[in-house]
Order: sequence, then C-alpha cells, then structure tokens
Amino acid sequence: MNATALLSERATGIDVSGIRRVFELAASLKDPINLSIGQPDFGVPEVMRRAAAEAIEAGKNGYTLTQGDELLRARTAEHLRSDLGWDVHPHLPPIDDPDRPSLMITSGPSGALLLAAMALLDPGDEVVIPDPYFVVYPNLAKMLSAKAVLGAPSPAFRISPRAGGVAPPPPPGSPRRSAVRARGPPAGPTGSAAARRRPRRCPP
Repeated sequence: MNATALLSERATGIDVSGIRRVFELAASLKDPINLSIGQPDFGVPEVMRRAAAEAIEAGKNGYTLTQGDELLRARTAEHLRSDLGWDVHPHLPPIDDPDRPSLMITSGPSGALLLAAMALLDPGDEVVIPDPYFVVYPNLAKMLSAKAVLGAPSPAFRISPRAGGVAPPPPPGSPRRSAVRARGPPAGPTGSAAARRRPRRCPP
C-alpha cells in the first residue's frame, strides 16, 4: 500500500527536507553544538517527581478539562501574577469578566501555537515572522492556507522596523490582512529579547 497516497495535500505540502538535511549533517559531525529545540540540561526537580508519583499512586490518571487542570491553572495564574505582574484569570473565559486575559494549559508550545493559529487565521491572512524563527512557524501558516511573511533579521537579532525586522504593513485598501506577528522572546537560538517599546513601534 502506498501510504503517501493517503496523505492530504496539506500534509504533503509541508517541506521537511531542509530540517532533515540539517539533522543528517549534524549526525555526521563530531560533537556538534546543538542550537535546535533546547533540550533541558538538568533533571526534573525532586518536588515535581514526588508530586507526579503521588498523583499516580492516588489514581489521578483520567482526562483533564480541555483548558487544563483547575488547580494547575490557579497555580499558574498565581505564578504569573507574582513573578511577572500579569493579571490573568484561571478560567477560560472568565465568567465574571470576559474581557480579562485568561489562560489555558496545552501539551507544549507547539500545541499552543497551533490552537492560536487556528483561532486567528483565515485563508490568505499574513503571519509576520522575524528571522531567525522556529521552523514550525511558516508551516503553521501554510497548513491553514495563510501566508508566512519572513522579515530580515537586524544585526542584533531584534525586531526593528528600520533594519527590516518586520514586513511592511498592507497598503490602504488592500485585501491583505496581517493577522499575526510571531514573536517569542527569548528568541532561540540567539537568546535575544525585545524591549516592550520596540514591537509597538513596528508597523501594525
């Protein structure tokens, strides 16, 4: 059976050849420096291992709510408030204040990006992606019939309207719509982070 023939055009349209070539090259090198997906270089903290073991022993092995475990969301909201000063609500959406930012727990950042892209992008929308970027960003746009617009990096690997770090906005009256600007500081593999005022100076 030809398994490839079963795949959709959406799946076969994703270019993985470049990624494959990079990994094949890395496998042929002696002790290469890995700047790809950022595997942790430390073990799981004892408190997390103990909590996971206790949850298993207590039989907590069922499905959680779609937005994530209620206690985990509450603790996450508390952490964001105390550590970053973000006022987020643990419920999705907040019942008492629907305009207040809320949160949900996903299976990882790629899962969160896919959900966000599916919620925000229509066919033909543009996703502005400053370079360097995580390899999944352009493919997310392609899977949803949107268009990835890659911005040239500035010398300091930061978003800069003067250095071509973002694409120009659509002209007045244009059917184009720049719906999403992908920005994930600190940006791997450079480790750069944008000041709050810099992205706001970039074209909308």
